[in-house]
Amino acid sequence: RAAGVYHREARSGKYKLTYAEAKAVCEFEGGRLATYKQLEAARKIGFHVCAAGWMAKGRVGYPIVKPGPNCGFGKIGIIDYGVRLNRSERWDAYCYNPH
Repeated sequence: RAAGVYHREARSGKYKLTYAEAKAVCEFEGGRLATYKQLEAARKIGFHVCAAGWMAKGRVGYPIVKPGPNCGFGKIGIIDYGVRLNRSERWDAYCYNPH
């Protein structure tokens, strides 16, 4: 958890949440899907997760602090898959809760 941002996956495992399910997971915990800016702010203070997840407005990506051979394509920053038109795709979730 960094700057209120945290990663969640389904109880059944990695990459199992549709957009609606990801949104529900965050809301159940009193938060909401993180925005790109919130995820980037968290990344800047060391938040690093090698798993793509839903963000606000149907965007998918993940934060990379240190590039590795198996994660982030050797890049640093938000690895951005863009806004997904198919909201039934299954990813993890990036939630935001300032509390």
